[in-house]
Amino acid sequence: MGQQHKQLLTCSIAICAALSATAASAQETSAPKDGGRFRFGINAAGGFESVSPLSGPMFGFDLRLGYQINDLLAIYAQPHLSFGSISSGGIGGLTGTFVGTVMAEATLSDRFFVGAGAGFGVLNNPSGFTVEGRAGAYPLMSHSDASRSGLMVGVDVKTVFASAATGIVVMGCIGYESF
Repeated sequence: MGQQHKQLLTCSIAICAALSATAASAQETSAPKDGGRFRFGINAAGGFESVSPLSGPMFGFDLRLGYQINDLLAIYAQPHLSFGSISSGGIGGLTGTFVGTVMAEATLSDRFFVGAGAGFGVLNNPSGFTVEGRAGAYPLMSHSDASRSGLMVGVDVKTVFASAATGIVVMGCIGYESF
């Protein structure tokens, strides 16, 4: 092998090594980051409230503000406000419900979520300790380098243990989530 061939081979190896290092570096930087970030969500809700013996339809909204620890886990505050009418046997009227909970949530397979939390709720007038569970999916979602966002559909179940009665609120939800 001549001197020119050796120099050409050495140059080719150096160029291939430089291109490989550049491609590996580009792949590392283009991978989404899985670190902590702000979380925000808002949705409309419609469903049913039951405070024995009264029950009826409710409509309202939820807000979520918190911290997405990584792609799997989050913690956030979730205030809920809804209005409707409840009745039983000709007795009833208009009502409003406010619930504020602190939630922990897990996002599974990047598309489905389950969460649970506790807080305080007001059922028109009686109030008390509240537990909440929620589950749902993200059918439409976009990814950026550091977060995800998109359409959320789900269901929330809130139980308010008020001094006068126990109320259960079941709401179907649709809205926007950035996490």
